Amino acid sequence: MNKGMIFLLFLVLCIDQTYATIYTPIDSTVVKRVELSSRFQNRIAVNEGRINQLVYPGCNIDINLDEETGQVFIYALSDFPEPSSLSVIIEGGKVQDFELVFIEKPGEIVILEEAIYEDIDFASENMLLIPGSPEDKVDIIRKIMSGDILEDFVSCDIMAERVLIRNRVRAVLISKFVSLYETLYVWRVENVSKKLQVIKEIDMNFQCGNWVYLDQHHLSRGMKTLAIVGVRNDETVR
Repeated sequence: MNKGMIFLLFLVLCIDQTYATIYTPIDSTVVKRVELSSRFQNRIAVNEGRINQLVYPGCNIDINLDEETGQVFIYALSDFPEPSSLSVIIEGGKVQDFELVFIEKPGEIVILEEAIYEDIDFASENMLLIPGSPEDKVDIIRKIMSGDILEDFVSCDIMAERVLIRNRVRAVLISKFVSLYETLYVWRVENVSKKLQVIKEIDMNFQCGNWVYLDQHHLSRGMKTLAIVGVRNDETVR
């Protein structure tokens, strides 16, 4: 084998073992589904932080917490282990739950980050702007996403309501808040198909709302996100 072929083989092997990196916000209310490599080592870390403890069932997976770096290293002990659960306890007491799924792919690196809501911008692609939307919606979104109490709004009892958006993307109504002038609907949106789905704010505006906030646009298989729909009370249809 000549030197050119040896170099090409080396390059192919390096590319084959390239790691993919996912950045995701810490959310103790959501089980995050992550697809890990069944062949190569995977890693979970906290951006500017560390993981202190792990909780997981015994299975065909080698999971180790490095005490020096506070990072978790995961390796499949069989070709394709059954999906498993993993909870990581982060310094400060926050917990992030994972569903681990192993597939044929490069090694995965998952970086957990603190959720930052101050950067929400109504001119951003995450917001469908309807004329007349007040700028204080930024504060409303921040409070809903962080679980804080909404001033001037009352939380209402809701019936289980499910809506099929499109392409096997479904939305489940999880919260409803009413003020004197506006009703807010909080939907959990899930991709129940086996393929990546791209959704837009207009897909969530089936209630003819004044504004829609969609936290994520690209949903991989089994991924969930939140959508908030604001409807003026004189236009409320539900």
